[in-house]
Amino acid sequence: MKRATWMVLGWLVLGFTAQAASFDCAKAQSKVEHLICDNAEISKLDEELNAAYKTEVQDKQQADTVKQAQKQWMKERNNCADAECVERAYKARLSTLATMHTAPDVSVATKEEAKDSSQNGQQYYFQLTKGKGVAVCDAYLERLNSTEYVKPPFCDRPENDAVKGFIKLSRVPLSPADIRDLYPIISDFIGMANHKNVDWTDANLQQRLTQTGHAKLSEDSLKSMQRDLDQGVAKMWRYAPPVDIDNDGVADNVQVWHGYVLNGSGGRQCGADISDLFPSDTLLRQPQQAFVITGSNDRLDVSKTTNIFAHPKGGYRFYSKVEKKWKVSSDFRPIGKSMGLFKYQDQYYFDTFFDGWGDFENKRQTVNAQIKGMQIANTLAVFLHKDGATKQVCEYLMTDNETQRERGAK
Repeated sequence: MKRATWMVLGWLVLGFTAQAASFDCAKAQSKVEHLICDNAEISKLDEELNAAYKTEVQDKQQADTVKQAQKQWMKERNNCADAECVERAYKARLSTLATMHTAPDVSVATKEEAKDSSQNGQQYYFQLTKGKGVAVCDAYLERLNSTEYVKPPFCDRPENDAVKGFIKLSRVPLSPADIRDLYPIISDFIGMANHKNVDWTDANLQQRLTQTGHAKLSEDSLKSMQRDLDQGVAKMWRYAPPVDIDNDGVADNVQVWHGYVLNGSGGRQCGADISDLFPSDTLLRQPQQAFVITGSNDRLDVSKTTNIFAHPKGGYRFYSKVEKKWKVSSDFRPIGKSMGLFKYQDQYYFDTFFDGWGDFENKRQTVNAQIKGMQIANTLAVFLHKDGATKQVCEYLMTDNETQRERGAK
């Protein structure tokens, strides 16, 4: 009798689980499908995601993008090896769908901020120096110069559709919990991406960094990061719908990390001069960098991040006292440390100000910020990654109103 009772209870549990998932658990075949059906919480998430997905694809303007992103997400989800990974993937995807229509455009000043900016005379201008006559370059110049900034736009350039041809990008803010596993990975990646003692092809390396890496976040660190996020000293986000940053027809999970979280200098907002903290280096600003993340949102796609955003000339140039010659380090060196993304017509682009280490070809460099009038550090360039290669498309020189007045007086 007891055996019969337990059999009935077992069927009831199985029946409940099968109903909770968005598919028939009796026909589950793959490992991930069984993980979903065997876990009541994940089954519920699967059902919620199915409902959210059906709602989003009803919008004809974004249906194709949502479907494409969902297919890519499912591929990433199916690579999960355990229930924790699957649950994390579902929560990340639900968060993306939930904020598709509500994520704010934080790149443009509010009316109050713009008014204060105008009264204080804080205005910035861009001059197109490379790419004249190229449609995207001319259109981006219009958008840059029609935006009112409350501070130099070393970070947070516009991502809206105010100028014809641009498609608005919507940001999904990340929380410390969202980046807990990524922080120790990215911290090591930007510091020693190609060092001989770091093998990024090792499938288990990122998991080890998350668990035992030197930058593993403590609970106190997470609370501190939350305070900095609240105060705007740090910002982190992804995009919804996802962007196709390499223009290959498949959506990419791109995250942008903004401010002190990239180098730990603390207390200064993105774009602020921090060269006093590193007096031996060239002009440095609090960075804003872009990374490609796996669909499960807990691992860095090293190959794509490097292929798209790394400087083509390799790491940083330094003088070896031992070998008595100039060498290039093995560190990951981004093209620039103030990256932003935008979509014009049917292609995705990214832009960045160069730093004192040099332009895209390393032909213009400055050893000291006071030499050469800091022009290279105020030079904004636009890039397109397509067919496996990153190419520079446009270039602009940013000046402020004081510089404009001086030019007018000459």
